[in-house]
Order: sequence, then C-alpha cells, then structure tokens
Amino acid sequence: MSQAKKIAYNSIVQIIGKGINVLLGVLAVSCLTRYLEPAGFGMYTTVLTFLQIVFIFLDFGLYIILLQELSKEDIDKNSAFNNIVSLRIVSGLSVFIIAPVLGLFFPYPAIVKWGIFLTSLTFYLNGIVQVYSAVLQKEMKMHKFVLSETISKIIFLGLIIFFVKIKAGLIPILLANNIHAIIFFMMMHFYVSKYFKYKWAFDVLYIKEVLRMCWPIAVTTILNLIYFKADTLILSLYRSQADVGLYSAPYKVLEVITTLPHMILGLVLPTFVLHFTSKKKQELHNSIQKVFDAFVVFTFLLVFVFTIEASGIIKFIAGADYGASVPLLKILIWPAIIIYFSNLFNYAIIAIGKQKQTIGYFLICAVLGFAGYLIFIPIYGYYGAAYMTLFIELLIAVFSYCLLRKNIDFKLNFKTLFKVLIISILSHFILYIIKLPFLIHTILACFIYIFLIIIFKVVPIDFIKELLNMKKNV
Repeated sequence: MSQAKKIAYNSIVQIIGKGINVLLGVLAVSCLTRYLEPAGFGMYTTVLTFLQIVFIFLDFGLYIILLQELSKEDIDKNSAFNNIVSLRIVSGLSVFIIAPVLGLFFPYPAIVKWGIFLTSLTFYLNGIVQVYSAVLQKEMKMHKFVLSETISKIIFLGLIIFFVKIKAGLIPILLANNIHAIIFFMMMHFYVSKYFKYKWAFDVLYIKEVLRMCWPIAVTTILNLIYFKADTLILSLYRSQADVGLYSAPYKVLEVITTLPHMILGLVLPTFVLHFTSKKKQELHNSIQKVFDAFVVFTFLLVFVFTIEASGIIKFIAGADYGASVPLLKILIWPAIIIYFSNLFNYAIIAIGKQKQTIGYFLICAVLGFAGYLIFIPIYGYYGAAYMTLFIELLIAVFSYCLLRKNIDFKLNFKTLFKVLIISILSHFILYIIKLPFLIHTILACFIYIFLIIIFKVVPIDFIKELLNMKKNV
C-alpha cells in the first residue's frame, strides 16, 4: 500500500476510533453534568484544568521531538526512545510532586484541593502515554492507540455510571480518572514494547540536544495553553463554580473534538518532513492543501450541526439545568474548528524547522489573551471568556499561516472553502424549515450536508472509491 494510502487508512481508523471515543466522552460528560449539577461539575473541571496547566509547563513537546527523531535514518532509534521517555518520566515526576503543593495557595474549596492532590497521577501517566503514541504514529499502527483509549474509556464510563448510581460524590469520580490513566498506560506500554524495549537511559549530551530542539515547541505549547485554558482558570477565580460548570459543559464536548487534528497531523508530519528535506516544494504544498481541504469539509459539518442543534445538544448531553450553555456552545464551536487550521499550519512550520519563529506570535497571543481574560471575565463572565477565546484562536491561526507562507512561499487555495461555505448555508436553510425531533433532525442534518458535498463534487468520487477499496490492499 502506498504511503498516501497508509496515511489515509490510518486517518480513517483514527476518525472512527475517535468517533467512538467522542461518544464515550459525551456519555461520561452527560452523566457528570446531571449528577454533579453546575456547581459540582465546575469543581470537577477546575481540578482537571488546574492540573493540565501545571503539567504542561514540563511537557517540553517531547511527543513531536520523538516523532521527528524516529523519522530520521541516521540515528540510534532505541537510544532516542529510551532517553526521551526517561526525560518525560523525570519531568513529569517533579510536577507530580509540585502540583498539589501549588493547589494549596489557590482560593479553592477544600474538596477541590484534595481533588488536585488525588488526580495528579492521571496527568503524570498521560504524559508518558503521549510520548509512547509517537511510536505508533511513526509505525502507522494508531489503531492500537485507538483500541487502548477506547477500552480505558469504556471502563472509565462504567466507573462513572457506578459512582453516580451509588451517589459516591466528587472525589471517587475524580479517582476514576486515575484508573482510566493506569489502564491506558499499561496497554500502550504493552504495544510500544513490541517496537522498543524501554530501559532507563539519560545521556546528558543527547538530552541537551533534545532540550535544544524542543524548547521552542515547549514555549509555544505553554503559551498556547495560557490562552487556551486560562479562561477556565480565571473564571474559577472570579466567578462561582456554577458559572465554571455552565461554561465547561460545552467546552468539554468541544475539547474532545479538538484532539482529532493532532492525531491526523501526527500521521502526516513525517510526510511533510520528507517533502521538505527532499526539496519537493510542490509536493509539500499539495500535502498541506489536501489536509486543509479535508479539515474544511469536516469542520464546517461540525459548525453546521453544533449551531443548528445547539439547544438539543446541550439538553441531550447536560440536561435542563444547563440552558445558559446553549449560546456558549454556538460561540465556542468556532474556536474549536479554528484550532484544526492553526494546528495544520504549526505542524507544517515544525516540519520545516521554523518553530522558533512562532514564539513571538504565541507570546503576543498569550499576553493579549491573558490580559483580555482578566479584563472581560470579571465584567462579562463566561461570555467574556468565550469571545476572547474566539478572538485569540483566530489571531494565532492568521499568524501561523502568514509565517508559513513567508517561509515556503505557500498560498492556500480557498476553492473548497467557498464551496463548503455555500453548502453549509444551503443545508442550514433546508434544515431551518424542517421541524423534527432532535436526534432525527441531527442525523438528517449530517445526511443533507454529506449529500450536497458529494453532489457538488467537493470530494472526488474516485477518491471515495479508493478509500472504500483500501482495506483490500492493506
């Protein structure tokens, strides 16, 4: 099977797997929002957001660095794997100790501080799993990652349902995240060990080289998280936990969706690197354009469905207590889909080795975002957070595209975008005049959109046939 087909096939596997995991995640959120109610769900979200922000400071972008290292031909891959995983273990362990201590200095209820202490293990193990996933990305075996994630999430959902049924409270529900992380880690360790047998290694010279390569990614990742997660953290400081819960209900649903571009772009990153290092300029341009067009088709479907069905989605997932989350979902769907395109441009920038140039842009966005949250959240609450998030995500996407265009003389073709925009408007008009129950209406919305995509030949029929026959060639 050709490299392009392998990428497409692995992307399809990931999309199907991610679809299943999105469903599992949505069911978990649905159970949690109903049981915990806005205030309790706000505390649950505050714990996870706090830990995510703290742990990201020692992430170092090691996943991307390992993926790049494994794509090279002239290095000892076993040594690279062992050293990078060891660095991840050391950096994560330090934060594992520091995070609960930091939580004591924040004006949170005691139950939130205990939650931070007890849930740190989740993020420590997830950091190692993230590095492990680079191996499966490189080997085009992401179905193993998907299987590991799916099984661990099924168990997590089962635990949530059980704890909700016996009314166990917030702490046991938070501990369910640890069990999910342990199972996920164990399965990933088993699969990765078929390619690399981990042994402790800490080559100081190589570690210094890794840190030299990854510090721009680490800085941009930290800055990215400041403007992506600071909204929830600042909201938790200025507003009630109930407001955090109302803001987080749509945020949690969309957060699951935004993990998909990283999975797909992880698959195509080696291809970007290969085209660039081989000086195949046109092939690199074509690859970026194809991913852009694919993201356009998929993300506009998300915007279309989440806008027209916002009320039904919130009521179906979170319940009647979250009516205030409906307009927030309509706003937050936009930064969620913009992330797809900013990630595409940033991965392409990493592929050409220009990630250092993004630091200035990310710093501007982080400063503007943090300042904006501090100004608008105390005044406008979660609406200030939502609109500021939209503004910052759009700004970083524009910056990233301009930087990419400057370095490789790349110019996007918006032909597919215009077609899909017309299709979305037409689909919205058709669905607006048709009144049906929520689930039937949602299914019909997807069908109409996909039907029009095919009719207008946005996705070539030959390409669809090739994908349908791909499994035979594996």
